[in-house]
Amino acid sequence: ETVYTLYVTDAARRLTGILSLRQLVVSDLQATVGEVMTRDVVRVQTGTDQEEVARLIQRYDFLALPVVDSEDRLVGIVTVDDVIDVIEQEATRDLYAAGAVQAGDEDDYFKSNLFTVARRRVVWLVVLLLANSGTAAVIASMDGVLKQVVVLAAFIPLLIG
Repeated sequence: ETVYTLYVTDAARRLTGILSLRQLVVSDLQATVGEVMTRDVVRVQTGTDQEEVARLIQRYDFLALPVVDSEDRLVGIVTVDDVIDVIEQEATRDLYAAGAVQAGDEDDYFKSNLFTVARRRVVWLVVLLLANSGTAAVIASMDGVLKQVVVLAAFIPLLIG
């Protein structure tokens, strides 16, 4: 990610403003950086949650966001590329949680003992067993109709699904 923003700091490395490369090029040659820079800077602290940083970058449509410590000293920047990775990780974790699947390394699954694997899957297996039992009961009750209109058998997968 190419960043087109200059972060202005004082002698103590405290963030005092930002300046885009465009502003720097088109500004008056006699103007100082202090006159041209934007002093009201959106920034995040080093302890800010990743999701909050992603929301700020999305809300303000930034390509990068400065990160400062507790004394407002510039520590670094977070780019939109970093945020995309975070959003992808969060979406994956949320998707796993929605499916009641534990997110983690594949090796964890293969290193787990049989009891642990069965315990994770038993709820879904019971739900599927009940659903399939209901489907079987419906099919059994419609046996006479199925014998008369054989083409209805083609719709059985819809009942099972």
